[in-house]
Amino acid sequence: MPGRVKGYVLVVDDEPDVRQSFAFLLDACGILAVAAKHGQEALDIIRSHRPPAVILLDLRMPVVSGEQFLAERQADPVLAAIPIIVVSATADPTVRNRLPGVAAYYQKPADPAELLATVRQLLAAHAYTGDGQPAAVAENQTATS
Repeated sequence: MPGRVKGYVLVVDDEPDVRQSFAFLLDACGILAVAAKHGQEALDIIRSHRPPAVILLDLRMPVVSGEQFLAERQADPVLAAIPIIVVSATADPTVRNRLPGVAAYYQKPADPAELLATVRQLLAAHAYTGDGQPAAVAENQTATS
């Protein structure tokens, strides 16, 4: 079994089967996954725990949609530093083009190997501190404290 990585991936999708599938895939590869059924639950998890290393985000969900989550993210420096992979059934390229700060976009059903490769790439590309925050955010908070 591969070694566990530092941090966790937050899987945000209103479909239970999708959440479970992504969580199983990540866990099988040594990556801790935490699930949220909509954007508000994701925000609650992030604000009450350490931030995730990566977020897998659906767009069409009840309560707070993926697009609303992304808008909220833009106003928060901690959230804005977290890489986001959108995994959505939405195929409209105009939707893709107006998503702020998204690292990658996959249309459902996403190829598991490609999705996992992108998650691993983002985990490797971002240095994380022991508290789960990206190093740049932790440095900014230290400098302003």
